[in-house]
Amino acid sequence: MAVHPAVKIKRGSVFQHVNEVCLPFMENIISIGGLEYCLRYTIKDGKSYVAKREEMLGRKPILLRHYTFPRDSDRLIGNSVIHRSFAHGGFGWLSTGIHSISGEPVAIKEVKLKRGGNHEEVTREAQFSLLFKKEINGILQTVETLCEHGSELPCGLEPETYYITTRLACSDFLEAKWEKVSEDERLAIFKDTLEGVGFLHRSGYIHRDITSRNLLVMSRAPDPIYSVVSDFGKMIQAVSSSEKGIGPAYTCAPEVWYSPHYTNAIDIWSLAFAWLATYPPGIPTRQRINEETHAQIVKKVGDLRQAGTICEDFANLLLKMLSWSAGTRISASEALESPVWLKCATVKESDKPKEDVLPNIDNRSSQWLRHAQRVSRIDRKVQAYLCNGLLKRYYLRHMTEKSKRRRRMKRNQRSSTI
Repeated sequence: MAVHPAVKIKRGSVFQHVNEVCLPFMENIISIGGLEYCLRYTIKDGKSYVAKREEMLGRKPILLRHYTFPRDSDRLIGNSVIHRSFAHGGFGWLSTGIHSISGEPVAIKEVKLKRGGNHEEVTREAQFSLLFKKEINGILQTVETLCEHGSELPCGLEPETYYITTRLACSDFLEAKWEKVSEDERLAIFKDTLEGVGFLHRSGYIHRDITSRNLLVMSRAPDPIYSVVSDFGKMIQAVSSSEKGIGPAYTCAPEVWYSPHYTNAIDIWSLAFAWLATYPPGIPTRQRINEETHAQIVKKVGDLRQAGTICEDFANLLLKMLSWSAGTRISASEALESPVWLKCATVKESDKPKEDVLPNIDNRSSQWLRHAQRVSRIDRKVQAYLCNGLLKRYYLRHMTEKSKRRRRMKRNQRSSTI
């Protein structure tokens, strides 16, 4: 049975009726000075309990994806309590949860690392997620990262399970109820994602996987409108690349398939494609882009403009972002200067702090990890040090000493044989 870590109350603290403390488990320990009290839920009728709680608190449960009260089977991962799974794919499983300290709803991404499989991609996403622990406008904030052995990064003991905990979104762009969203609110949501992509580009990164599933709506009016870019497993720090195995084929820009190299302009194309897919009848095409499918996309923009669904300024912006040639495609900074964003000025903007650039990723830890994985025999002590983040220090000291001992033993063997 999971038990909540002790909630410590400072001496002299006075709790009023409006004070809140998160008690996410069936058994919760409250520490007051030298005394500890164990509070246990005794719920006989869950339905009546929830109804009475809503009446007392004057509010409904956070989301339908969460359990309405704790269960004995709840798991604690780091500081978050996992509730139920709500999505899965090639990346792993996504579950809802509650942060046991703040009480905020979170999403826990559970990834299984396999030998010779997805280790590099997961490690890359973990490194970027650690950088996004602070709030950045347009970027999904990371709450916590943890491997099953307690390390912030995958520790290399394959197979292993890795968890990335982030803030919980209302929905992604594919599942959002766009028919209930006003045009001004929609533009405000789009602008946040454009600012997120612009931030990555200023920092020298290419996301390479901008899709409707990776664009999330975090909150809507009357709360401050906020949307983000997520999923950084395919992101790289580079001016250009030639790798083809990136996002879904139908969301990729033409130069991915028809040019030897591509730049961060592919993110602008994919972002506009995701925006356009929010208007009926949905995704313009599910085929790899060619001249025919590009003409279908341009036609959809024209039809939406003619029907009055989108304004002239936004239609022009979409066409510039969906230009066939990467050389003539508008950049993120240029797109942010479009007059269309003046239309969403009346919508309350997010107060998330804006960062200028993202710091460079320090790849030394992953390099040492790969080096250690090439060693044929790694004893249990090395594995323990891997989990504690002391790989480099241990490898230099311990493995060097072991190799010296082996060489001495071989020399002694040769001399005794002679």
